[in-house]
Amino acid sequence: MGGVNGMSGPTLRQRVLRGGAYLAARQGVGTLINIAGVLLLTRVIGPAQFGLYAAAVGVFAATQLVAQLGMNVYLVRHPEEPAPEMYHQAAVVLAGSAALFAAGGVVLAPVIEQITRLEGVRPLIVAAFAAMPVANLTLVPMAHVERALEYRSVTWIELTAQLAFFVVAVPLAFAGWGAWAPLLGWWSQHLVNFGLYHRLVGYRPRWHFDAAVAGRMLRYGIAYAASLWLWHLRRLVNPFVVGRFLGAEAVAFVAVATQITTHLSFVANATWRLATSALARIQHDTRRMASAIGEGMPLQIVAVAPFLVAFGFVAPWIVPAMLGEEWTMIAVVYPFVAAAWVTIAAFNLHCSALYVLGRNGRISAYHAAHSALLLVAAFVLVPRYGLIGYGYAELASMGSFAALHLITTRLVGPIAYERMAPLLVASMLLLFHTQLGWLSIAGAVLAILLARPWRAVQGLLAGLRGSYAYE
Repeated sequence: MGGVNGMSGPTLRQRVLRGGAYLAARQGVGTLINIAGVLLLTRVIGPAQFGLYAAAVGVFAATQLVAQLGMNVYLVRHPEEPAPEMYHQAAVVLAGSAALFAAGGVVLAPVIEQITRLEGVRPLIVAAFAAMPVANLTLVPMAHVERALEYRSVTWIELTAQLAFFVVAVPLAFAGWGAWAPLLGWWSQHLVNFGLYHRLVGYRPRWHFDAAVAGRMLRYGIAYAASLWLWHLRRLVNPFVVGRFLGAEAVAFVAVATQITTHLSFVANATWRLATSALARIQHDTRRMASAIGEGMPLQIVAVAPFLVAFGFVAPWIVPAMLGEEWTMIAVVYPFVAAAWVTIAAFNLHCSALYVLGRNGRISAYHAAHSALLLVAAFVLVPRYGLIGYGYAELASMGSFAALHLITTRLVGPIAYERMAPLLVASMLLLFHTQLGWLSIAGAVLAILLARPWRAVQGLLAGLRGSYAYE
């Protein structure tokens, strides 16, 4: 269909930029809501109770990534629009998987409590795993929306669900519910997402089973889920290693530092969701994929680093002022977590490309290397150096990005790092300004001048303006 005044419709790049703008806006508003809400919530219930909640939800989140069996990604990357029967088939598989993993989580909850040495975490784990069917079945209508890049609606759904978390959690926290306050808020968030996504798409799951179709979906999905789970094993390092050696309060410090970092990386989080849909459409042209990765890396850093660096400068003052003196260790571990996150953001597109190309085995090898580096380093360093040992382990895990580079370039060809590398160096210098002093500022300025990131930003803004010319 022709555009306004005879113009053709927006290009894929313009559609992706427009979708990214909606997601970034959602993530930006959501960041303000989350940071304000989390700061209030953690101050009321204290580090120990928040640590129990973070441990329970962390174990659930890592497990649910396996329980998804890659069904949502299979639907999103399918070359043609899936038939309704394929959506029903995915729902049947997800429902069965949810029941199996939920039962496993309930049975293993006492064992997890014993291993982590976090007394009182068992009932929270049981309650979290009871949400598995709701979380899994939300993925089917969500995949339908993400295939269409309809992120304007996603923005309102996810903001509403986010508000539901705090509407439930904050009053319960003031009422003295402790760790149960955020857990019940988290449950509410899942229920709101489930209801609104199904209403948006008008999807009603039905029983459908085709052995051949299910087999194709599971062959791709299990490999994908395994690779994703190997990556998110890093989530278990906090409850199982930090919790075991340092206790629930230390789990809370790492969890809150990670939450703040994740929320401040809202633009990169948005582009990760867009990348699979966008790169899937050029998967037969590896040269274009390599160019897109090289162009996207500096933008990823520009989108993430300023927020993380800014918080790093104010964290030593704002954390005790907002949360109380008992939370000051967040500012100590934060630079390490943020440094790892900037690097992860820079390499996000490598991962998206590998998933689109169906190279799940190779990305699994990278994910295994990354999680193993973090796990082994934490197990060695946390008992010796305490919480700062976890920070050192985060830095050690960055060695795995060399493997990711080699894997990706062998598949798509050379990738340009000339503009990304100085920005990454500048980000690291600024994040560790407390340790490095004024040299970090001087070095960062020099690196930024070499990278000239404003050119990439100008190109991004021009493309974004063009995407709205068709509305």
